Amino acid sequence: MKITGYRLEKYIVKMDRPIGDANYPSGDNLSSFGLLFLETDEGITGIAPGGN
Repeated sequence: MKITGYRLEKYIVKMDRPIGDANYPSGDNLSSFGLLFLETDEGITGIAPGGN
């Protein structure tokens, strides 16, 4: 099996309330993430979550 292609899709979602941390205490109600899709020569597609 060999990887024949890939694509990265980025998403931004609005959350119900702001979420903060030590670096940004007031928080934000937007979150972003990416999904990596790997395609193979056998017709199988793998999906992996990624960071921003």
